[in-house]
Amino acid sequence: KHPDTPSHTRGIVCASFSTNGRFLVTGGEDDRAYVWDAAKGQRLSNAFAHETDVVAIRFCPGVKDALRFATSTAAERKVRIWIFPLNTSSTLTDRQAAPAAIVDAAGAASQLAISPDGRFFATATGSIVRIWETGGWKAAATLNNELAVHALRFAEDSHSVVTQTRN
Repeated sequence: KHPDTPSHTRGIVCASFSTNGRFLVTGGEDDRAYVWDAAKGQRLSNAFAHETDVVAIRFCPGVKDALRFATSTAAERKVRIWIFPLNTSSTLTDRQAAPAAIVDAAGAASQLAISPDGRFFATATGSIVRIWETGGWKAAATLNNELAVHALRFAEDSHSVVTQTRN
């Protein structure tokens, strides 16, 4: 981070790079998420406010002329989907944005994954994995694991999800 750039006031818990590597989004214990210029370490957005710590964050591909990312918090049962427009000079506009969608995750989602084609995202709440369609933000499938899920990823073809537990 650039020394003159205001940042999180408490610890950073999660981070995700955009697919082109130019942008970084971070979430922290200060109930905030920020978008950064990855090369310069410069904060490019105002805070995306949440009610509690941001514990999971992922960029979503598939939006032209904008950045789309998902956030989840420690105590809420919601995943927020943010769309942040790029301006004509390919830098971010510096304004506060409201969530484009809020999805009821049926629990505090500790893990998020986005399919490479941007059509699906998955949440893990304890041992339950839910798959969502990004087109209408509707639940598409629910998977039950024996143990809590600690990592969650889509395959490159966007048709499979792999989970990691402690077993």
